[in-house]
Amino acid sequence: MAIDHLLVRQGETAIGQVSTGCLCCSGTTDIRATLFDLHCAASGNLAPAFSRVIVEMSGLGDPAPLVNALMADRHGAESLRDRTVDSIFYLAGFVTLYDIITGGISIDRHFEAVKQIAFADRIVLTKTDLAKDPATLSDIAGLPQELAQLNPAARIVDRRVAELASLFWPRPYSVIERGEDVAGWLALEAVLAADTPQAFSATATERPSRHAAGIRSFSIVHDAPIPEAGDCHRRASRM
Repeated sequence: MAIDHLLVRQGETAIGQVSTGCLCCSGTTDIRATLFDLHCAASGNLAPAFSRVIVEMSGLGDPAPLVNALMADRHGAESLRDRTVDSIFYLAGFVTLYDIITGGISIDRHFEAVKQIAFADRIVLTKTDLAKDPATLSDIAGLPQELAQLNPAARIVDRRVAELASLFWPRPYSVIERGEDVAGWLALEAVLAADTPQAFSATATERPSRHAAGIRSFSIVHDAPIPEAGDCHRRASRM
């Protein structure tokens, strides 16, 4: 059982988990179903009202399927769920973090990193607070020009000076501004989704993966419940 969404739940923020697997591999219906459930819960006073939803993907996530799911033209969609989601929600921004220490390596080794940069309309440079020597500071100064080769339209900000709230201000997300590569990837995803038979049920144990052969997942199984604040936290603090 996943526990991340429970460990970080604080205050009035509501965190939901899509637990059917990798968003970009397991299909895009999961996110649309989750959005529909959120809307129904808030409308029925079963959950707090909300003005926006933040979807977090991992560093290995391929953004194309998710963006397609949130931007697809579904006029004529027959299901109540799809009509409701399309009328209530829209994609209002795409934020990507770029680690100044390992970002270049990630782009060289993982195509997902390239696509995350290309799809973003905001790119936040992280770990800039660790930069002290002149050479590193000079490299940081040149990053906007380097990243512009992948995405010339994205706004690039330093996390030290970025206003967090501004990253999530609603704004029109434009695929056209992202460039021809992004439009092509979205078109390819639409074709693949239409050609792929919906043969993977909720009980299926194997789903096709879009990630490279070097990507593996593993599970840690505990026979006893994990304490809310137990040995794992103490061990982590000593590392």
